[in-house]
Amino acid sequence: NDGSTVECIADATPPTPPTIVDANGDDVIPVMTENADPACEGDKIYTFTYTDCAGNTGVWVYTYTIDVVTNPVVPTNDGSTVECIADATQPTAPVVTDVCGNAITPVITENTDPTCEGDKIYTFTYTDCAGNESVYVYTYTIDVSTAPVVPTNDGSTVECIADATQPTAPVVTDVCGNAITPVITENTDPTCEGDKIYTFTYTDCAGNESVYVYTYTIDVSTAPVVPTNDGSTVECIADATQPTAPVVTDVCGNAITPVITENTDPTCEGDKIYTFTYTDCAGNESVYVYTYTIDVSTAPVVPTNDGSTVECIADATQPTAPVVTDVCGNAITPVITENTDPVCEGDKIYTFTYTDCAGNISVYNYTYTVKDTTAPVLTLPDNVTAECSDDLTPISFGEATATDNCDPNPVITFNDVTTNGNCPGSFTITRTWTATDACGNAASANQIISTSDTTAPEFDQTDLPGDIVVECDGIPGEETLTATDNCGNAIVTVSDERIDRNCPNNYVIKRSYTATDDCGVTNTHVQTITVQDSTPPAFVETLPTARIVAECDNIPVAETLTATDTCGSAIVTVSDARTDDNCPNNYTLARTWTATDACGLTTTHTQIIIVRDTTAPTFVETLPRDTTVECDDIPNATTLTAVDNCGNATVAVSDSRTDDDCPSNYTIARTWIATDGCGLTTTHTQLITVRDTTAPVPVSAFEETLDVSCTDIPEAPEVEFTDNCSANVIVVFNETNTFDENVIADYQIIRTWTVRDACNNEEVYTQTLNVALDEILNEVVAEDRCFEDGVVNLDNYLADGTFGGTWELIEGNPVATVTGSIFDPTNLGSDYSESFNPNTDGIEYVLRYTGFQDGCINITDVIMVIDAKCRVLPCGKKDISISTAITPNGDDFNKTFDIEGITLCGFVAEVKIFNRWGALVYESNDYTLGSERDGDGFGTDSGFGKWDGTSPKSAIGNNGKLPNGTYYYIINLRNSGLDPITGPVYLGTK
Repeated sequence: NDGSTVECIADATPPTPPTIVDANGDDVIPVMTENADPACEGDKIYTFTYTDCAGNTGVWVYTYTIDVVTNPVVPTNDGSTVECIADATQPTAPVVTDVCGNAITPVITENTDPTCEGDKIYTFTYTDCAGNESVYVYTYTIDVSTAPVVPTNDGSTVECIADATQPTAPVVTDVCGNAITPVITENTDPTCEGDKIYTFTYTDCAGNESVYVYTYTIDVSTAPVVPTNDGSTVECIADATQPTAPVVTDVCGNAITPVITENTDPTCEGDKIYTFTYTDCAGNESVYVYTYTIDVSTAPVVPTNDGSTVECIADATQPTAPVVTDVCGNAITPVITENTDPVCEGDKIYTFTYTDCAGNISVYNYTYTVKDTTAPVLTLPDNVTAECSDDLTPISFGEATATDNCDPNPVITFNDVTTNGNCPGSFTITRTWTATDACGNAASANQIISTSDTTAPEFDQTDLPGDIVVECDGIPGEETLTATDNCGNAIVTVSDERIDRNCPNNYVIKRSYTATDDCGVTNTHVQTITVQDSTPPAFVETLPTARIVAECDNIPVAETLTATDTCGSAIVTVSDARTDDNCPNNYTLARTWTATDACGLTTTHTQIIIVRDTTAPTFVETLPRDTTVECDDIPNATTLTAVDNCGNATVAVSDSRTDDDCPSNYTIARTWIATDGCGLTTTHTQLITVRDTTAPVPVSAFEETLDVSCTDIPEAPEVEFTDNCSANVIVVFNETNTFDENVIADYQIIRTWTVRDACNNEEVYTQTLNVALDEILNEVVAEDRCFEDGVVNLDNYLADGTFGGTWELIEGNPVATVTGSIFDPTNLGSDYSESFNPNTDGIEYVLRYTGFQDGCINITDVIMVIDAKCRVLPCGKKDISISTAITPNGDDFNKTFDIEGITLCGFVAEVKIFNRWGALVYESNDYTLGSERDGDGFGTDSGFGKWDGTSPKSAIGNNGKLPNGTYYYIINLRNSGLDPITGPVYLGTK
C-alpha cells in the first residue's frame, strides 16, 4: 500500500494502480472503490481490488492524508478618511479563498463607533476549514472638520422685557446631519430699555463652533395709568393715615412703586394731602392725589376728681397730672393751679385744666388732707474708745442729728454719766441724746464712750545711746535714762543680749532700755554694740625668694614658716597651684604660705616656680635602611620605640608618597618620629623605591585554537584580566577574519586581547577559530499571490545579513520571469488554460537564492503559489451563449451545438436533446464547453460531447444525420448552482 499528503481534496485524484498479473501472466483489471470525501482534513482512501478468473482477490490501497496548513491569503490592510460615522459603512469583504480555492466567508467584527472622531475599524477574519486564520482590517479615520451652518442673525423691537422671550432655536445640524442642541446664553436683562440678546452656540462633537444671535430692542413709550383723585373727612390727623397706594403698573405690567409725598400736617384743623407719583423705568410719569379734611369737635375726657391724707404739708406734693388726650389721642399738657398751704392741718388742692387745639376745655381736681403724729428720728455718733488724755466733749466725738417727717429742724440735747475702770486712765461715759419736733413729738438714745491708756511713756533724753562697733577690749558700760507718761508715772530698766558670730572674737550685744507707765504700757530703745577682731597675723621667719626656674626633676621642697596674732594664736599652711604650659612637663607652680588667726584673718606669701623640659627622646632599636621593592611587595613599617629623660615618649610612623612616571612607580619616604610629653622630637626617614615590571595576566583560561562550523561560531569569551599592581587593566579586544565573499573556501577568525596595566606593561593573548564554510538552508513559504498583484522583490524574503547572491527559477511556468531579485508573474494572464484560470489553485513556483549569510553559504528557497483568483469569470446565466441553430453541411459554419461563455468556470455540462415528439436523440454527461471553432474547448478529438446532428441508430434515414427541424435541449450545469436551461435549437443539414 502507498499514500501521500496533500492540502486539498482536489489534489487527492485517483492514483494509477499498479499493474498486476495472475498466475498465468494475464493482466488483472482492478475494481476501484473510494471512501467519502472528508469535509476538510482527514484521509481519502482509494481501494483497488484485483480478482483473477478463479475468484482469487488481492487488494491495494492508496491513502491521501489531507492536511491543510497554509493560511488564507488576505490583501494588505486598507482604510480611508471620512467626516461622518455614517460614511464609515462596512466595506465589501475581500474575496478570499483557502489554499484549495474554496471561498471563505469571513467573520466580520467592528469596534464600537467613536463618539465623534477616532477610528472605525472593521476586522475580517478568514478561517479555513482547518482553523488556519488570516485577518484583514479596514480602518476609517473619522475627522470632522466642517463647522455647523447657522442662519443669519435676527431681531425685533418690543416695549417689555417680558415680550423678549427666548426665541425658538434654529434647527442646526453638524456636517453629518446630526441635530445639535445649542448652548443658549443671554445677556443680563436691561434694567429698562436697551438690548436683550440671546446667543445660540452650536458646537459639534469635534468642537467646531458656530454662533447665531437674536437681538430684542426694548423701547418703552406708554405712560402708566393711574385712578381718579380721591379724599375724606376725619377729626384727627392720626386718622389721616397714608392711604394704600393704588396698584399701578407700567405698560409691561411691572408694578411701579410710587414716590409718595405729603404736605405739612395742619397744626389742628385743615387739609392733609398725599401725592403718589408713578414713574416707569423710561421716565414716563403719572400722578394720583388723596386729600383728608381735618375737623375737631369732641372735648377732652378727664378722670373723676381724687385725693388722699398726709401727715406733712411737704407730702402734699403736686400729684402727677393725669394723662389726658384730645379726641385724636394727642397728649394735652394741663394748666395746673393750687390753693395756699394750710398752717398745720387743713386741705391742699391742685386744679388741672385741659384745653385741646380747637379750644374744647375739661377740668380735674386733686385734694390732700394734712395731720402730723410722728416723732423725730435720732442718728447718734458711733460708740468710741478714747485715750484718757483726749477731749471727751461732743466737739471731739461728734453730735447726734435728727430728722422729722414734718419739722426740718427739731431741737437736740444731751446728758453724761461716768463709770470708773481698773486703772486711773480707764473709765466709761454714757451720753444720752434727746430730739423734739415743733409739734412736741420727742425721741431719746445713748452713746457709749470707753477710755483707756494705750500711749507708751517717752524717754526724757533726746540723744539715746546709738549703735557702735568696738574691739573686744573696748565694750562701753550702761547709761542712766528717765521717762514721763501722759496719764501718770513711768520707770526705766536696762538689759543685754549677746549674739555670737563667725568666730570667738566676733559677736553682737543687743542692749535694751525699757520705760513702763502705771497701766503697763512700755517704750523700748535698743542699742547694737558690734564686737569684732580685724587685725591679721604676721609671719615670723624670712620669706622664700618670690620667683625661681627649675628643671622638672629638681623642684625644691616647701620651707616651714610660723606666724603670730594680736588677738590669739595663728597657724600656717602651704599649698602649690599648678598652671600647665604648652606641654605636660612645662608648667608653673604658685607655692603659697597662708597664716590664719581664730577669726580667719590671713596673711599670705607666694613663690613662683617655673618648671621646664628641654631634652628630646632617643630611639631604642636599630633604624631601618633605604630599599627598592616591587609594587606588590612593599614592606610593613618596622615598630620602633623611644625613651625620654623626663617621661614617656611615643613613636609615630607615616609614609609620604612621591609619584614617578606611572601610578605603580613611586617613592615612599617612611618617617618615624619619637615625641616626648613636651613635643620634643627625634626623626628617622627610610626611602622605599617602588617599581612595577609585571604585565597583566588572564584570570580564567580559554582555548587558543578552535575548529568550528560557520553555522556555530561561538561568541568571543568574556576573558577577565588581573594585574599585580593596577586595579584598572586596559583591555583592547580585536577580531579579524580571512573571509572572502568571492572565494568559496574555509577561513579563519583571529581574536586578540591586548592588555596593559597603568605602567604600560603589555601582553597580547590570541584565540584562532578555523571556520568550515557550511551551507545554511532556508525554505520560505510565501503568501499566495494573484498574477495581477504585480512584481515581487524576492529579497524581501531573505534573512537579515544575507548578501552577495543570485536568484533563479527552479520550478513553475517559465512564462513568469526572474530578473535580478524581481519576480514578474504578470505575463501569466496571457497563458490561461485548464490548469491556470480563476477556478484553479494556481501554479507553485520554487525560486532559489544562493549567497552568503553570517559567514556561511545561504541557500533560500521561496515557495510561492501564483493564481488567477483576482480575476472574476463571467459564470452567470446571462453570460452563457447557446447555439440556436446548427448546419453541419460541410461549410464549417455552425457545424456543432455549442455552449459558450463559461469555458473556464469549472462547470460540467449534462446535455439532453429531444425531437418534437419528445424522443431523446442525444445525451452527454460531460459535454464539451466552448467552441471548437475558437479553439477553447479543452476537449479531446474523440468527438464525444460534440453534437453535430448525428442521429442515433434508431433514427429515420440512413446517412447518420437527423432530419431538418426544431429540436429541444435540456442543459444541467453541475457545480454551477444554476437551474437547468431549456430551449429550442434548429437543425439544418442542407
